[in-house]
Amino acid sequence: MRMFLLAATLAIPAVAQATTDSSADETFYKQKKEAEANLQSSTGIEYDRIVGQAITGSGQWQPGVAKCLEANPAPQEIRGFIEFAADGTYKLVVRPTGAFADCVAAFVGRIALPKPPQLPYRQDFNFSTDY
Repeated sequence: MRMFLLAATLAIPAVAQATTDSSADETFYKQKKEAEANLQSSTGIEYDRIVGQAITGSGQWQPGVAKCLEANPAPQEIRGFIEFAADGTYKLVVRPTGAFADCVAAFVGRIALPKPPQLPYRQDFNFSTDY
C-alpha cells in the first residue's frame, strides 16, 4: 500500500509538468499564428522587410549564426516570433528550445530593431539551415 501511494505521489508532479508544458505550447502556437497574421497586411509586409534588413545588415547576423552553428552543428531549424512589449523591448521566442535557440536569441536580442507598427507586436521569425 505504501509503495502505491508513493508511486502515485511521484506521478502527480509529472502530470502537472506535462499540463504546464502543453498549455505553454498552446500559447506559443496561438502567438505564432498572430505573428503570421501580421504578415497579411501591407504594413506587416513592409515591416517584415525592414526587420529582415535590420537583422541581416547588422553585422551580427552572419558571425552570430556561424558561432551558433559551430557549437550546434546543422541541420538546425527554429520557428517563432519576435515579441515586442508595450515599452518597445523585445525578445525572440522560438521552438524547439535548446542550445541553438538560446544562442540565436542571445545575439538577435542585441540587434537594434526598428519600432514595429504598433506595440505590443509579434513579428514572425523562422530560420533553417535547409533554406
